[in-house]
Amino acid sequence: MKNTLFFRQKKPIIAPILGAMFILICLIDFIGEKTDYTKILVLVIFAVLLFGYTVSYEITKEYVNFRHFKLFGFTLLKSKLNIVFPDYISVFSAKYKRSAEWGPVAAMGKEQSGDSLVIQLFAGKKHFTIYRTNSLKKAKGKAAELSDLLRVKLES
Repeated sequence: MKNTLFFRQKKPIIAPILGAMFILICLIDFIGEKTDYTKILVLVIFAVLLFGYTVSYEITKEYVNFRHFKLFGFTLLKSKLNIVFPDYISVFSAKYKRSAEWGPVAAMGKEQSGDSLVIQLFAGKKHFTIYRTNSLKKAKGKAAELSDLLRVKLES
């Protein structure tokens, strides 16, 4: 039995779009007559960061949890994740909308919405979304593993 589970979080759709735009700008600038290599290098670094970063939650059997900021699978930064120990775990379908009106990329649309399956930890009236996916099989499998790890009831 595993002592630790990792839950990789979905990236916002804006991240790969901006990464692709940075690469496109680099290519256009590289073809131009006056090439500024410093600018191209900075844009390539930003593109690599946007394509390669992920955020993962680490849940341990002892319930000492961490948030990992990773670049191509390697942890760059690790911080403590404070979540109340759950009474039960639930898997269900969720529709969500996020306002992007004041965000840095508001020109790309004022709202983001989606439909996915989520795993949430419930403790009293509090809840924490630990995982979001489009696959029912993956969501139920991860929730069952987490339920076994923490010895908490799984309701779906």
